[in-house]
Amino acid sequence: MAEYRNGGLFIDMKSIKVKNSLILQRQHLPNSEIIVKYISFLTISLLDKIAIVIREKLNLTALKLPLVKVLQGGAWIAGRKIPKELRKDGTPPIKIKSDGTIF
Repeated sequence: MAEYRNGGLFIDMKSIKVKNSLILQRQHLPNSEIIVKYISFLTISLLDKIAIVIREKLNLTALKLPLVKVLQGGAWIAGRKIPKELRKDGTPPIKIKSDGTIF
């Protein structure tokens, strides 16, 4: 499942940069344009590309290493560990105003 911490990994690891720093300073509603783009572009598009690279390096097919394993085994865990190292509260770089029922 597309999840904001998977995409946050790309920001935290400085793979991509947010153009407007105010985005990182405010909370955003789950249905806001920023969050929709964040989830769709970062989480889905970039993780698909990462999965291809990982499969090539490990010489595995998509059947042997599906995206769900890349998400669970790498991006999901790292997307939680790295924010804890970077920020006291361990929150993701782009904050979503949510009660936890959306993601």
